[in-house]
Amino acid sequence: MQKLSRLILAVLLLISICNIVAADEESTSLRQLLFSNQNSDQIKFNQDLNNDLQLFAARAAKLQMLCEGAFKQGSYLDRISNKEELTNQVHLRPAYRFWSLFNKFMADLEKISEKYELPLVINHNKKVERYYSGYVLGIAARLCRLTAAAELMNFIASRSKLEEILNENNSEFGFAARSLDNTVKSALRPETLAHLYRFRISHFEELQKLVNKDTRQDFSGMPAAFILANRQFLDSLSEKIASDPSWKFLSRSIIKVSLDFIMPAQKAIFIWVGDTRIKQQKTRLITERQIKKLGKMLLPGDIVLERQDWYLSNIFLPGFWPHSILYVGTSDELKAAFDKDPQVRGWLKNQKCESFTQLLRQSFPVAFKSWQSPAFKDHETCVVIEAISEGVVFNSLASSCHGDYLSAMRPRLSPLQRAKAIYTAFYYFGREYDFNFSFNTEQTMVCTELVVKAYAHPEAGALKFPIAEKFGKQGVSADSIVETFARQRGEADRKLDFVAFLRGFPHQRKAVFASEKEFAQSYNWQGGLISANLR
Repeated sequence: MQKLSRLILAVLLLISICNIVAADEESTSLRQLLFSNQNSDQIKFNQDLNNDLQLFAARAAKLQMLCEGAFKQGSYLDRISNKEELTNQVHLRPAYRFWSLFNKFMADLEKISEKYELPLVINHNKKVERYYSGYVLGIAARLCRLTAAAELMNFIASRSKLEEILNENNSEFGFAARSLDNTVKSALRPETLAHLYRFRISHFEELQKLVNKDTRQDFSGMPAAFILANRQFLDSLSEKIASDPSWKFLSRSIIKVSLDFIMPAQKAIFIWVGDTRIKQQKTRLITERQIKKLGKMLLPGDIVLERQDWYLSNIFLPGFWPHSILYVGTSDELKAAFDKDPQVRGWLKNQKCESFTQLLRQSFPVAFKSWQSPAFKDHETCVVIEAISEGVVFNSLASSCHGDYLSAMRPRLSPLQRAKAIYTAFYYFGREYDFNFSFNTEQTMVCTELVVKAYAHPEAGALKFPIAEKFGKQGVSADSIVETFARQRGEADRKLDFVAFLRGFPHQRKAVFASEKEFAQSYNWQGGLISANLR
């Protein structure tokens, strides 16, 4: 048996060395570097690491946001999973787009995880210390793939129709038959758990030190932040291996022999991962009563910002406020706000309409019908328009804003300008969500882009906000809108007025209406899984 173990170890070592020789000469992997003493390899590795850190930040963020929007009751994937309703190509396009994006993000993360993989069969503790940042990046990419695949399979477990759809061959989108099965198997290999387990028991303690020493507010610390956010899962993994004999294949001794001889069923792995990893905890500090109270304070055209803690995508998003929404209101609210205004009436007359709602119905019949229909999740009245992972949609205030922090601002514009902003927002209804985060495109939108472009036209006030880089793209963040409010606060020519701010207090398990001054400071608050300012 001892001879067999040595033979297997030798074979695995030979495979590792062969992989180094066959590696892409244009990039330097961690595996190559461990076997190399060339300074040129070190220089190339450092260059690649910087680029790959940026790529991880972008891909992991997009994958998390994609999953957060899709894997919940009432989502577009949930709706097409209804066995009692027939679906055609038009209905299924959102699912196909989801699957195309999911696989793209997973594939890029897989390349990163393999590039910065530390071979399981050899102990490189000394060199791990030297290349720790790259090692952490590889572990974070592996962990991100694992948790995304586990969430997907847990969501599909009760939706067999969706499983059939994603496993079907689709030449238009380039999906091979059984692509779902293959994607999940790739992400949930026992080898992945072995890598994560070894990292937890051998190298995890250095992670917090790395985070504490790194004061840079950029993408370089995101892999470590992501791993720390999933510490509960890593701790559970260690406990599982220590207590369950069927998982003993992950122990150090057997890792060095083989990962294929002893392994639990793959289905059991993803069920366990989904049950034990850190969830998008439903903190929801803001109550329905508070949302209703805020709703009575809003007017059509108001800009609403929202944040919910414990979303893993918060780790990758700059600033405190991750989401912006445009309040439209009901038909009665639009009538009260616009139909009696002389400028609006002149515009409506030129359009041969008697009311603003008639103009919206005439110009955007599909959008108007969606606005007048009950919200897809809670079946309440639709009063906001927002860009979320399934696209630009109308939603109820409760469904859109039931989080932990909520604020509202009112543009200091004429009724005509606010009406034209809402008109523009209706024009964008149905656009797909832009996972490239580009403000330059018109056919896809992100949340702040919808709000900013609604007010960008001179006839809608020509509101302008600070532009910053996000995932390598120039755009406006929700924090930039708050920053504009804060800097102009108290000035006669300010662009925005304060409406309300619901501030969450996690330790007290509640949210309260807070002051304008507190809200003005919020764009400086640290973001992340849960804001450091509010823990």
